[in-house]
Amino acid sequence: MDFRALWPARETVRRLACVTMVRDEDYFIEMYIKHYLMNCPDADFYIIDHASTRPVSSVIREKFHDLAEGRVNVIRIPDIPFDDDFKSMALSSVGSMACAAYDIVIVSDVDELVVPLKGDLVGTCLALSADVIAPLGFEVIQNSVFEDQYDVDAPVFSQRKYGYFKSSQTKPVIWKAASIVAAGIHKCMYDYVFSSDLITVHMRFADREQARYRVSHRRQVTFSKNQISRKYGVYWSVAEDVRLRFFEHITKADFSRASDIIPEFMEQLSKTKHRNAHGYFSPDLHLKTKYCYFD
Repeated sequence: MDFRALWPARETVRRLACVTMVRDEDYFIEMYIKHYLMNCPDADFYIIDHASTRPVSSVIREKFHDLAEGRVNVIRIPDIPFDDDFKSMALSSVGSMACAAYDIVIVSDVDELVVPLKGDLVGTCLALSADVIAPLGFEVIQNSVFEDQYDVDAPVFSQRKYGYFKSSQTKPVIWKAASIVAAGIHKCMYDYVFSSDLITVHMRFADREQARYRVSHRRQVTFSKNQISRKYGVYWSVAEDVRLRFFEHITKADFSRASDIIPEFMEQLSKTKHRNAHGYFSPDLHLKTKYCYFD
């Protein structure tokens, strides 16, 4: 049975809900909420707090005390070992619930920000007829030759322009109907479309100092037995130091315009999208482009 058939017809009353799950991500929570409020001032938020040392509710009270009651909704869960399958099911559940009340629901990691290349965010999403949409995924990297420390109060592309596109960040994060995603939000139980009018900017390397801090934090993550046996995400503790070398590479790289890169990347995504043996749709998750920049 199609699980969507279990949900009643949508009767939306709000425009945008943003759904995420975090653990000890104070910096990115502030960035995430401010970004979506800049793009949709009446956006609401649903945050699953995975036993953060400082509860997310405390961060919200400090940073967003002027938001009306109910605009940021926090679900705090106990300190269980991290498991990507659990996370994807939790996000699918909350995201599907939100679809009953909101025109658009964005389900993503807290360091993934959806940015419209033209027009407004909600309008661009509504103009696309598909129930599930995957913006093009862009791994942004601070180029210290040209870019200063990241300012969470300013728009993303006003201060960060360099990086590369990658298929593993081109995730089905925009929903207009209840959906189910697999680990990492890389795959979706329902077919979806790619959009070059929207970019999911992965902010992990948007600020060098914050990235270094996050590396030390991620080494402390305890993984579930399922996570370890399936080798999901366990690279966090060993590969992040290597990934920090991006900050050096980006200062010496040659760049193409993003607008010149996008058509070929879109073609590769479309050609490789398939449905796997478990019933999930995704493109080849190993595609990436050369370095490029946004004008």
